[in-house]
Formats: sequence, C-alpha cells, structure tokens
Amino acid sequence: MAPWIRRNIPDAFFQELEGLVAGVSGGEDTDPMDVIMSNVSQDLSMTFGCTSIVAFGEATASGTLYHARNLDNISMMDRAQYGYVVVYEPDQGYPFITCIYPTHAGVMQAMNNQGITVSMSYSLVDRFANSLDGTAMLFLMRQIVQYASSLGEAVEIVLGTPRTFGMNIAISDSKIPDAVVLEVDANRFAIRKAEEGLLTATNRYHSEYMRQFQAPGWLASERRDQRIAQFLAKHYGEIRVESMVELLRDRGEVGSAEYDGLLDGVNNTGSMLSCVFFPAEQMMWVSIPGEGRGSPDNEFYAFSLAAALAGEEPAIFSRNIAPTKVDRNLANWLLVREATIAYSQNRLAEALDYLDQLDPEFSDVEAAVNLRAHTYLWLGNQAEAQRCFQILADRPHVSEPYYLLEALAILGSLHDTAGERSAAVEYYQAALAVEVADLAGSTPFYRQLAEVGLRRPVYLEFSGSSYHFTTRDSALARFFKAPQAIPSNYADLYRQYDGMQIANVRILGAHRTDQGLISRILQLEPGLPFDYSRFAAGKRRLDALGALEQVKMYLVPVGENAVDIVVRISEGFGLYLDPVQFVVENALNLSHKTVALRYYNVAGTLTSIGGGYSFGPSRSKAASLTFPLGSWPAALRYQSQAIHTKLGWGTHAGSEYSQARKDASFSISVPIGGHSAVGLTLGYSQSQVEDISTTTGLVVPDGDYVTLAATVQTGLPGNTTWTQEGTSLQATAAVLVDRQDLAENYASWQIRARNLSYLGAGFVVRLEISAAWTQHGTPFDRRLRLGGGGELGAGSPMFVGEMNVHSNLELRRYFTHDLEAHVNYEVAKIWEDVSDCAHSHSLHSVGAGLSYQTPIGLKLRAQYSKNLTLADTHSFSLGIVSTF
Repeated sequence: MAPWIRRNIPDAFFQELEGLVAGVSGGEDTDPMDVIMSNVSQDLSMTFGCTSIVAFGEATASGTLYHARNLDNISMMDRAQYGYVVVYEPDQGYPFITCIYPTHAGVMQAMNNQGITVSMSYSLVDRFANSLDGTAMLFLMRQIVQYASSLGEAVEIVLGTPRTFGMNIAISDSKIPDAVVLEVDANRFAIRKAEEGLLTATNRYHSEYMRQFQAPGWLASERRDQRIAQFLAKHYGEIRVESMVELLRDRGEVGSAEYDGLLDGVNNTGSMLSCVFFPAEQMMWVSIPGEGRGSPDNEFYAFSLAAALAGEEPAIFSRNIAPTKVDRNLANWLLVREATIAYSQNRLAEALDYLDQLDPEFSDVEAAVNLRAHTYLWLGNQAEAQRCFQILADRPHVSEPYYLLEALAILGSLHDTAGERSAAVEYYQAALAVEVADLAGSTPFYRQLAEVGLRRPVYLEFSGSSYHFTTRDSALARFFKAPQAIPSNYADLYRQYDGMQIANVRILGAHRTDQGLISRILQLEPGLPFDYSRFAAGKRRLDALGALEQVKMYLVPVGENAVDIVVRISEGFGLYLDPVQFVVENALNLSHKTVALRYYNVAGTLTSIGGGYSFGPSRSKAASLTFPLGSWPAALRYQSQAIHTKLGWGTHAGSEYSQARKDASFSISVPIGGHSAVGLTLGYSQSQVEDISTTTGLVVPDGDYVTLAATVQTGLPGNTTWTQEGTSLQATAAVLVDRQDLAENYASWQIRARNLSYLGAGFVVRLEISAAWTQHGTPFDRRLRLGGGGELGAGSPMFVGEMNVHSNLELRRYFTHDLEAHVNYEVAKIWEDVSDCAHSHSLHSVGAGLSYQTPIGLKLRAQYSKNLTLADTHSFSLGIVSTF
C-alpha cells in the first residue's frame, strides 16, 4: 500500500475497511487495498455534472431547510444500481444517513442527526493545485457528517484537512438555518454564502479568488446555473420537497430551446443518484437509475433517520414521490440518454441505433445532431460527421454554445483536410467568435485548435478506431518548437496583501510533525499584519532543515482586510522522503562503493540524522545532524577520509600526496526576507600527511585548524520556472587559525554573482562570475581550487592557487519543460602566488550537452567538454546531475 494513502485515512475508517474485507472474505483476506482504492478512485476519475441546491428561510414554504443533490458520473453508471441506503451509528461522532456503494466507507452526500447535510461537486483545477498526499473526498465528506454538529465545525473540518482535488462542497445546518459552499482545491479555498435563503453549486467556481486556479476547458455549468436561478426565482417562497425533486428532474423550461433540443440540464445523462434532505424531520428521499431512466426520473424513496435510530422501520413508503410521467419529450430524451451512455462506452453502432429510434420531429434536434456528429467522427465517417456538424453551424441559434464551438473548429479542420484553406479559415474565425461563458483558462482545446488553424492548416487524421488533429509538422520540427515559458511571480502575487491582518495560520499534512514547532519556525501568528518578506523567510527556514519532502505555502483572502496562511507539508517516512528517491540514491551510492542512510524528521521534531561509510579508497566516514535551533536551521557535520591528490598543472605538476583528514563543523543559517540570508560556520579540521612525492619542493604540512566563516547572500528571483534562481550575489569571508599557534592565521574571501535570464523562444542564458582570494602563505591543501572534474572541463586537472577569477557563460535551449540542450564557455585567471600578481595563468574551456529532468525528479546529463588551453583534456560524461 502506498504509505501516503494510508496515512491520510483516519484510523477509525481504516479499521472499518479492514473489518469489511475480513467479513466479506470470511477472514481469509486481510489486505484492504482493493477496497481502499474504490474509496479513493473518485479522486482519480473526476467527471462533471453534479449539482447541489440548498433553500431555507423565506425561500421555502415552511421556512425550513431543504438540501437537494444530483450525483452525476457517467463512467460509474454500471455501479449506480448497487447503491443502498445505510444508517451509521459510529462509536464516536453523530449518527447519519446516506446512500453509498459496496466497499465504500466514505460518503458523497449525507445528513446527520444534528441537522448537518453535505454534498459535493468536482471543480477541476490546474494540476499544480492537486495533491495525491491528502484525504480522499469520500473520507473528508464522512468526517464532516460524522463529527460536525454545527456549520462552523463543518467548515473547520474541511479547512483543517489536507485535501486532494478541486471541489465545491455544499454544507448546511438546519438549526440556524444557513448554508455555505466551500470552493476548494488541495490547499486554497473560498467560502461562498447563501443569499436570500438560496445557495447552489455546479462544477465551476464563482469566487474571483478561486476562478484563477480553474483548469482550462469546458465546465458544463453555465446553462445549469442559469436554469437553477430561473427555477428558484419562479418558485421562491413556495419551495418544498416536491419542488426540489422537480428541480432535480429539470431539463429546461417546457417549450424552451434547451428542452425541445433534448439537451441535458440539471437532470443529465450521468445522473446516478438523486436525493433530497429535509433535516427538520430527519428525512431523506433518494432515487437511483433503473428501467432505462436516470435517477431523477425514477421513484424517490423516503427514509427516516429518526425512525432508524429509534429502532423502527426507516423506509416510509407512504411518503415516496412518484416517478416522472412519460411524455414524448421524455421518451425521446431517454433515447438520447441511452445513446450517450453507449457512446461513452465506445458502443458506437448502438449509439446510432438509439438515435435512429427517435421520433421524426426529434431526429434533428440539437442534442441528437451533436451526438450523431461525434459518433460518426469516431467511426471514421467524415462525410456524415461533416454533414451533422454543418447542421449545427447553419442554425440561427444553438442553445449550448460549446457545441457550436466544437462544430465550427472541427469543420475548419475537415476543410483543411480537404485542401479548402479559405473555407477552413472562415470556420476557425467563426469558432473564435463564439462566446462560451463556462470555458475556463486560456488554452481550452477547441479554442486553441481554432487559433492554430488561423495560422496554419490543421488536419484530421484517423488511425484505427481513433482520430487526432495535426499540423503535419515533422518530428524534427515539433522537437525544435519552443515550449511556452511558465511565469513565476509568487512575490508579486503575495505582496499585494502586505499589511492585511493574518486571521489564521492553517498547517495541513502534519501527521506526526509537531505543529507548534512549525509555527515557531515560521514566526507567523494570527493577529499580525502580513508581510511578504517575513512569510518568505519563514518558508526558507522550514525548507533549509531538509526534514520534509515538500513545503508549500499559500495566502487566501478571507475578508476585505484579512488573509489566512495555509502551510501544506508533505512528510517523509523516516528513512526516506520518497521511496523512488530512496532506491535511486542508494543504488548510486553503492555504485560509488558508499553506504549512506539518513533518518528524516525524528519523532516529528524536524531533526534529521545521517551517516555514511565508503568502502572505497577514501575510507570516508560521515555523520550529520540537522535541527532547528530556535527558529533557525542549524547543522552539525563530521567527516573523516583519506585523500589522495595528484597535481597535473602549475608549479607542482607531477607531485602527489596522501593525507588523512577529519572535519567537524557547526553551521547556522539566518534567512532575511524573501531572498537574503546570513550564514555562520564554525569548523575544526585536522589533517595528517601520510605520503608525499614531489620533485618541485611541494610542502604540505600537517594541520590542526579552526575555521570561522560568514556568508551573506541576496538576490532577486527570475520571472519563469526556468529562471527561478534569477540574480544572486554571495560573499564569504573566512579565517583559518592554527590551533597550536593562534598567531598563525590566514584570511580568505570569495564573491560570486549569478544571473539566469529568459531570452524568449525557449532560450535561457546563465552567467556566473566569481572571484576568490586567500592570504599568501596559506597551507597548500587549504588553498583555492578550480577544475578537478568541475569547472574548466570535466577532464581538466585541479588548479590550485591563492587567487582566481572565473566566469561561465551558458546558453540553454529548452525543447520541452524537462529537456534542454546547452553550450558553455568558461574562462579563468589563476594566481598561484598572490604576492606576485604579475604572474598568472589564463585558462579557457568549452562544453555542450543535454539535460533531462525525469518525471520522478531525477536529472540526467550528457556532457562533452574540452579545455582549450591544455592539450588532451577533452572528455565525455553521462550520468546523474542531481537526485530529486
């Protein structure tokens, strides 16, 4: 079982799942993974269509609260018939009633005996706003209904739980009465309140804040939202259970274009469960599909939670609500429904058979023509598909604008395929003129298809039982096409909230980590004014500890002058942060004859310990301890190793020596603001020369030294994800003191400047310039070093001196967001003796290579480099640049 799945399942629910497996298998099976997957699979296969409606107060006939919902998921229609009503009486929490499916321990809608009701709809968000390391939707919904006795408690359960995906969660409390819709993604949220006793939710966000995170594409909600508002306005003040059922069955005003066109509405093809909660009487009415009908049009069965809890029969058949009466419109819509289900299951011939059974007056209605066009397209019948799409395009009014957008864009491609470029352009232009109110994002597919089609032909090609659109560019041309740079402007996004009051700091994902410790490190408290610099510094302190797999922080406006800070952490699992990372890093270590282990976040204290041993020539032994010292990240490190140095350049070329060296250090980092920091290091180093071979008079003394170093760095972030490092400047000053003779000490300093800039068309330039100096007479093994497999070519020898200046200019070209090629030129000037500045050496090298960031985070690089100054110093390398 994936450990991040288990840790996000509440223990009581996990125990219930284990009991379910044991009971069904007669005790022969104890692995609950299969039933767990059925509970979390909803978070992996999200679909549109669900609707929630709450009405109370002046909106209803009695002033009491009603909560209605359609659960829509066409991909689960085969499971719909197995839904069953269950009353839970948990050991902890409140009894509740729901309708669920076999193997489910979670719920998708429910009502408890405290008057709390809940339902949800998916609202797709950008992939970066999702997370698999969170509580699955079914379990979150159950937590609400089982543990909340008030609206406020229910809201806090949602906001205090690490979530997975985008949702609209409708929650009501009949005692007040009141209701809210929580528009959420994995981390952020907005609370939408009822207005005049009414509140609804479909599959899109309404709050301005959350709309910016909506995933590109068609949200299939505009017509439903408009029709629900129209219906509720017409029945305002008269709403009761029967009204809610009527609304769940609604497909538009009778006689309207939507209704006559047999389009889906609140009642749609994917409706697999419909229910109405009446908390004042603890009643639930529920319906499921059957006999060719979706759930809204079947009989609604009445169940009493109060009766069940009293030990009485919960089903009250006398209060059932009869199924929808069949008329010609419904009969024909049900045929379109069956055809749509067949189409979704790739039963294309059956889909056409159902459409052929439509009464003549309905054979060319909007829904039928649209479905027929797409079915023919999948069957490869371009002529019939084009004929049907043309019918839609020629109509003076199309009720679903998205269907018209699809038709026009596809017609453009069909004309391009036929070589009719001028006609194709006209269709693409017409497609872009279609306004679709619930089309989110800047890159929805068919709008993007039309935009590309205006610039160049887009062809429709078929392969087997599928089709695709193509510009017929060669593979090489597609490879060289630059991907779009992803902007990175978090600082600007958050600085607009400077000065607002922090209302709450919500820490999500802390299963075993001390939340108080996280708060102490962040130094962000409710009641303080928000300051971006303080916010960024807190995150950097938490990141620097390296004890967590991931730390993300978000800012959520919760009022005119208030914000919530959401801290989302992802914990590791002791010996590893990520299992793939653990395997790869240990394989790499073993290939270098090294064993290394680290234990992260010991006892939830954000302290990590590590150690390693090399059974190669270096006989290296290492130990480390990172921990929070107050709010600052600190580290203790120790290493002992055997070092063999062979000099291939300079005055002492040909000399070599071996020494045993031990190093220990204590360091602390103090982040300042968003991009600056001060670091202090106190070190102790002991070295003993074991062997030396020289004909140049090389002297390498034994040493027993104390080092004190201070580093100051600052910078500005870049504006794309490729250039996040931006511009940085770092300066370090250090003093090396002989422990046996304090008067013998050596100063040194180093300055490094780096800049990454995006040039456009996938090109990024990286420029790094550094200068370093150490006092004349510094022991040879403590002097400055360049090269040796790093700078100035991978095959270059080590360049040792007392002063150097080095620069590296690298030009990168990204072919995808993860694959880039680069060329670089390096130049360095090195002074072996700083007292003789007139005597120096200049070195030049060039290089070229490819880098690829794998989906699991591993970065691979192929590199060729050549030192232009020294002979025979070119090399080719292939390996891992960094792990995760």
